[in-house]
Amino acid sequence: MLADYPETVALFPNEWLRDPHSRYLTHGHHDVPWDDPALLKAYVNGFVR
Repeated sequence: MLADYPETVALFPNEWLRDPHSRYLTHGHHDVPWDDPALLKAYVNGFVR
């Protein structure tokens, strides 16, 4: 495991969909496609409806 990452990884969007109030979303590393804004926007727009 890399020292730069916490032990817990919240997989996107699975953990967000499973439990939007999950402690893993506030205490873990987020596996979010930050380098692909169009994909991220599509996920968010698709789930917020």
